Amino acid sequence: MTDCKNILTYENLVYEVKNKDKKIHTEYARIINGLSGEVKSGRITAVMGASGCGKTHFFELLIGSLSSNCKTSGIITYNGQERDWKKWIKMIAFLPQDDIYYPDYTLYESIMYNLSFDSSKTQKEKEALANQAMKNSSIFHKKDAPLKTLSGGERKRAMIAITLANKPEILILDEPTTGLDSNSALIIVENLKAYAEKNDKIVIMTVHQPGQGLYYLFGDLIFLTKGGLFYSGAADKIADFLINNGIEPLKHMSISEFLFVLHSKDENSQVAIKYDPIVKEIERKNASEQLFLPQSCNNNSVIINNLSIRHSFILFKHNAKLLLKGHMLIRTLFVFILFASFFILLTFYGNFTKIVKFFANSSRIDFKNLKLSEKFALAYLLYLNEFISSVIIYTMFFSINVQQHIIWSLEIFTGKYSVYSHLFYRFLEKFLVCMFFLSIDFINHLFLNKGFAIPLEIMLMLYGVIIISLSLLIFVNLLISSLPLRENFLLLVTGITQLSNFITSFNISRFTKRRVKRNVKKIYQNRLSHNELLFFISNF
Repeated sequence: MTDCKNILTYENLVYEVKNKDKKIHTEYARIINGLSGEVKSGRITAVMGASGCGKTHFFELLIGSLSSNCKTSGIITYNGQERDWKKWIKMIAFLPQDDIYYPDYTLYESIMYNLSFDSSKTQKEKEALANQAMKNSSIFHKKDAPLKTLSGGERKRAMIAITLANKPEILILDEPTTGLDSNSALIIVENLKAYAEKNDKIVIMTVHQPGQGLYYLFGDLIFLTKGGLFYSGAADKIADFLINNGIEPLKHMSISEFLFVLHSKDENSQVAIKYDPIVKEIERKNASEQLFLPQSCNNNSVIINNLSIRHSFILFKHNAKLLLKGHMLIRTLFVFILFASFFILLTFYGNFTKIVKFFANSSRIDFKNLKLSEKFALAYLLYLNEFISSVIIYTMFFSINVQQHIIWSLEIFTGKYSVYSHLFYRFLEKFLVCMFFLSIDFINHLFLNKGFAIPLEIMLMLYGVIIISLSLLIFVNLLISSLPLRENFLLLVTGITQLSNFITSFNISRFTKRRVKRNVKKIYQNRLSHNELLFFISNF
């Protein structure tokens, strides 16, 4: 094992959250109380403790991802220097317990997408990193397999390979062995240990009651309790620590099993009852007295606001690729658009014959003599037609996907791209879809009547209105997606929002149906005056 060159130090960490227990009158409940210690590179540091002891909150403090309703204090340094956020998000990687991935992507495609945001490396260097990460994670043989086809152990190794491809200085994993058989868990931890030792990186992972074989792979151990810190040090020295403090481990139990029995809240646990005073005294000694009150969290600094057009186009290419991979999705969308478009046109114009006649007689409108207000009204008519038949249909089908929203949030947090780059991609995507439907509409006009043409002035007005509408739509979607809601409720809110958009447009079209019937004959006979045309258009 190489001597460690990098040290992550934390001092006097305090984490408080809003108190939800009405029986307790304090506004905030303290989850972590005066936690201090260090994590060294070149080995695996295991974080253990019973449920509710604050392991997740400890990780949140180390990573810097904090909820807005918490209070924290303490100092975290890396090699003696406090964290600079822009550098920190490039150095650290976090792998959550639940696998977050694009199911239709192959392992190799996922890694290459993950590396595509790094402009400092050539394509060959990225390919070499991808292949090496898969080999180091013992998953190279599944290189071309879609992630959705992998087993639990294979998918976990795939997620680790995706994360290791960037060679993070600090890798934090939340229970990577949960739900896996002992052999799969052993392979994963062995690979992580090899990565830490070979590259002198910091690897921190939570684990729940590991077997003896797994435990021996850990270099250091941090054992947390609901009262604070019980032990922080070398994993193979924990037995000596217990004995020196007057606690005799049970011989028929592994050391990890004994630690959980020692901190059990079961009233019938003789071991926990016997050593409870000693455990509390150790926790008291490890807790640092706080000289300052914790401060409210402010996570505004974690968002990097620079706009990268390159990143936006990478996202656009990536999601277009995902769309093409979902063949069933494309077929469903195609059929849906056909029926929805026909339904909307039928509602507006009554029957198919009238639709054809309306398109065929469009060129009889005298565009040259229209006033500016009339041109804008005509542009707004075209906008309504296209907005209903494209953006609403599109957003109904591609509503906010919770899984993708989680991936986007994680990618933004880890510094792959900025919020602005993501918003520009969303705008670009919807704008191109809207332009696609607009082009189809104009082609229909030209096909049915070769003399049809729309002045450039009206077209520019149309594009301007579409851009403003799309910007507002993306802003509303951003507000919805940023709400601290449960996943199912988020889907429900989004679904209701998109459905209300469609119902509103449907009701508007039904309301104008009678007016259309009264005026459509005048359009056919080219007998509408400018004022009548303006009135007809404005009431669409």
